[in-house]
Amino acid sequence: MTPGRRGWTITLLMAVALAACGSDASRAAWLHGTWTLAFNPAHDSEDVLTFRPDGKIEIRTADARRIDGIYHLEDRALLLRLEGRNGTIDAQFEVSPDHTRLTYPSGAYYTKQDAP
Repeated sequence: MTPGRRGWTITLLMAVALAACGSDASRAAWLHGTWTLAFNPAHDSEDVLTFRPDGKIEIRTADARRIDGIYHLEDRALLLRLEGRNGTIDAQFEVSPDHTRLTYPSGAYYTKQDAP
């Protein structure tokens, strides 16, 4: 398979997996709600993530931008597909075994905000 084809194949497979997110998203009650950045070694963002039972995510940035997308859980991997200003952005977090942290590859992590 050529590099171009492989990229399209991976994108297609991820799109199919994310399209099925409604079923696992609705069962992930521990994830639903707002998650705030608790640790960021790069000190480069202050995003707030909100996960909904319908498989959608909303990100609010420190400069008041809003980024929408969808999510999919796969074991301890949380896959995001976001619609950014310059196109689609794929991101992945590792879910802690006790479901209390979402860790980005940079080491930054989010914790769930208590409900009011």
